[in-house]
Amino acid sequence: MSRLTVLDLINSRCPAALGLCLPGDRTRFLQWLNEAEGRMLAYGRWWGSIVEAQFCVEQGCLVWPRQVGSIEQVAICGQPIEIENSWYSYTTNLAHIENCSGCCGGSGGSGSASNMRGNAWACGHMNMRMRAKEAASFAWTRGSNKVLRFYPTHSDDVGKQIVVQGYDSNNIWVRTNPGGTGVIDGELITLALPFTDTTTLWYPGSPSAIQKDVTSYRVLMYEYDTVTNIARQLGDYQPSETNPSYRVSYIPHFDRINCGRSCTTGDTNRRTVTALVKLAHVELEADRDWVIFQGDAATSAYKEAMLAVRDWENGDLASGNAHFYGTPSPRQSKMSNYTVLSRGGAIPMLRAELSSRTSDRTTVFAHHENTDRLQWELGGYR
Repeated sequence: MSRLTVLDLINSRCPAALGLCLPGDRTRFLQWLNEAEGRMLAYGRWWGSIVEAQFCVEQGCLVWPRQVGSIEQVAICGQPIEIENSWYSYTTNLAHIENCSGCCGGSGGSGSASNMRGNAWACGHMNMRMRAKEAASFAWTRGSNKVLRFYPTHSDDVGKQIVVQGYDSNNIWVRTNPGGTGVIDGELITLALPFTDTTTLWYPGSPSAIQKDVTSYRVLMYEYDTVTNIARQLGDYQPSETNPSYRVSYIPHFDRINCGRSCTTGDTNRRTVTALVKLAHVELEADRDWVIFQGDAATSAYKEAMLAVRDWENGDLASGNAHFYGTPSPRQSKMSNYTVLSRGGAIPMLRAELSSRTSDRTTVFAHHENTDRLQWELGGYR
């Protein structure tokens, strides 16, 4: 099995099955491909869509890159921690780690994984909470006297434009009239070498949003203190990013964590956090772009999903549904009763590939409480 790229799909039978003639129909091919991958991602955690990632975290705030669609599991010092959605902080009848003394290798332990369990888990749980917001950069301005400074990393991007939106130092929403062409939300800046500064002094927590031209190379964003002349990096935008938006989470009492190596030499405030994440769809444009789904059935799944998108656009819902969801087909299960499965189609192919790659097994951990009976704990399993 080789890893698939856009070019591999172009050289497969996909274009012929879709009735497309490349390179003339390349734009339509990519449109169908991008919509197909996005739709398939929404229907499950298929083979190739879950990866392990490592992040360098400062002050307990994690801003996840655009490639991350959802966070499946997080570990610190090799110990998995719980993930809580943004509702958790508003639920009053749940235990809060803030009420406990000694946390994750803090004052109550040496910082080993066993001490993490002995302290944090004994008084509640070590957790990561998702924020009900999205960010336009990986960090935000702090304090006063801050402008935003943009560095193009190549001369090819000189002249490209970026709109920065947010509140100025007086906490007033920025509105400008660039070149007298009309009032816009934010400040328009034009990239130049070696850098370009905004005229606006920004309120702490900026920027609120970024609108960026497509560039040939990445663009770096810094905050620059006009008094101390100190710069700090806030953003690193990839060429195809135009409206960056990242998920945000935080780890309460991150400062109490003593375990885990520092991911920057000499910087004891940063910790390495590992995670299993489900990838998000990123627009496919170039021949060498990697597609997400992999495996023996991946090419066929992409073909079926693209055929479904084509048929839906042409108003043929029945054919589109068959290509995407498969055709219902009854079979007799091991329990001697009849069930209905879908065969063929993009989603059944991805499901079959996942089953093949993971040995078609699921592991369940049942925790027995003193007040519960075992048969209740195992109810529903057979």
